[in-house]
Amino acid sequence: MLSEKLLELFCLHPNKVAKQDHNIETTDLKLAGNELSLLKKESPNLIDALRGMRVVDFGCGHGAQSVALRVDADAYVLGLDTNEKAIALANKLKDKVVGSDSKLVFSAKVEKEFLSSFDVVISQNAMEHYPDPLGALRSMRELLRPGGKAFITFGPPWFAPYGSHMHYFCKLPWVNVLFPEKTVMNVRKNYRSDGAMKYEDVESGLNKMSVEKFKKIVRESGFLEECTVLRRVKGIDAFGKLPLFKEMLVNGVTSTLTNPG
Repeated sequence: MLSEKLLELFCLHPNKVAKQDHNIETTDLKLAGNELSLLKKESPNLIDALRGMRVVDFGCGHGAQSVALRVDADAYVLGLDTNEKAIALANKLKDKVVGSDSKLVFSAKVEKEFLSSFDVVISQNAMEHYPDPLGALRSMRELLRPGGKAFITFGPPWFAPYGSHMHYFCKLPWVNVLFPEKTVMNVRKNYRSDGAMKYEDVESGLNKMSVEKFKKIVRESGFLEECTVLRRVKGIDAFGKLPLFKEMLVNGVTSTLTNPG
């Protein structure tokens, strides 16, 4: 199709992009020392504030951040992820780094004893990937004691320059706005062999999470929005305050929510 040919003009040659799909089972089981760098960047005092608290790493993946939180923040940490293979790897990493530490637990499901028992829930770069983001927020709230906090950071949101998450092969910003989903998915086939035909089907999945959509589901979840910071594109961030560009120039979102009880 003409639209696909046009899009390909802005894409890297397939030979320049690794075509092998990500396999979580090949993840190197070790701590690199930078597992908490993003959290520290968003909130420099967060790690110190977590000391001695009960913390949930929501969407923990293979557990590197959870293990680092246990080691560096001396917190009780629950790592949650619905991917059972990821949880298996997380437990292997735990055994390798901290052994049979009872203050670090990994689980693929929310057990009854977890409910209303945590001080803080952390969701790092996952909100745009949850298949049911409202359900995820409600689960976070159920885990928190009354007055507990959820610290959520994610990006790029859907209408950001690279909100499509296709930047690994396409350098054209706003490709998800400029081209139909079918066109983008057909071109993506040159770089990935997973058969995805919708954004929700790509690796990690995409739920088209925009800033406004996030604020809407926060209200619906019952959380109270304490503070939300938008990270705008550097150099032209002043334009991001204009109504037309308020979504399109936001690269990241950091939000602190409170469970009112």
